[in-house]
Amino acid sequence: MKPPLSISQVSIALWLALSLSAHAEDATNGRALNPCLQDTQDTQAIGLALDQTSLHKLTSENGQTFILSGLLVETLIPPALEEKRMARILALLEQSDATLKLLADPSAKADRYGRLPVFVLRGEPSGEQSAAADTVQEHLIRAGLARVDPALLSSACARHLLTLEQRARDKHTGLWKEETYRAKDANHLHLSAIVSTYQLIKGTVRSVSRRPETTSYLNFGHYWKKDFTVTLSKKSLAAWERENKSLDELDKAHIYVRGWIEDRGGPLIRINHPWQLQQRP
Repeated sequence: MKPPLSISQVSIALWLALSLSAHAEDATNGRALNPCLQDTQDTQAIGLALDQTSLHKLTSENGQTFILSGLLVETLIPPALEEKRMARILALLEQSDATLKLLADPSAKADRYGRLPVFVLRGEPSGEQSAAADTVQEHLIRAGLARVDPALLSSACARHLLTLEQRARDKHTGLWKEETYRAKDANHLHLSAIVSTYQLIKGTVRSVSRRPETTSYLNFGHYWKKDFTVTLSKKSLAAWERENKSLDELDKAHIYVRGWIEDRGGPLIRINHPWQLQQRP
């Protein structure tokens, strides 16, 4: 097996002006057409380097760190797939004829590691864009080299990126060829193999326990203490129903759910963002 790419020392010169973009300007550069960029602002980063030791982490010369918003931070397997993903990120950032911008939501906060979530915008060589602006995140998702994590995304952005992910999944592109990442049947889960991992689960809701003042439950089996379960807090239920209809309407529905698997007697996923839970077509 070839050794992984050594990229921790590779620097990418990104000269980015600190400015606020008006909606009129957005319309000309394509940003307004991309649902993930409509409310973002340019940020500043000089002498950016991709840090291999902390996946998706970009570090500037002054020590400021960023992370690619909307993507699950994980090490892909097999190793060759991870090597391909990191090489693709480098290629996208180093392309000499493209302009690059780091765009952040004004309300975004750094995570516990001090990383600010950003979208990396790749412009056309001329600097003019007639179509929707394209990001590094979208390139990776289309290539099947990243999974979507909607946790910090707006609903419009989450819908857009998940649509791209669905297309890659349907084509078995990149990581979607691997059994590790394929959607798992809710009725055939091996808890010990998936606990504390991020999974995409598909199944039919057997019963709904909607409790607006406490915790609501979606049960996928007849014995909730052992079968797969999805929970929604009071806040999460309200957020989901603002985007959809009553949770009760998911009774007997075929759905996809994504998130971290917990061991609560049986496997469990907590819903913290409306787009973790989607009805299957």
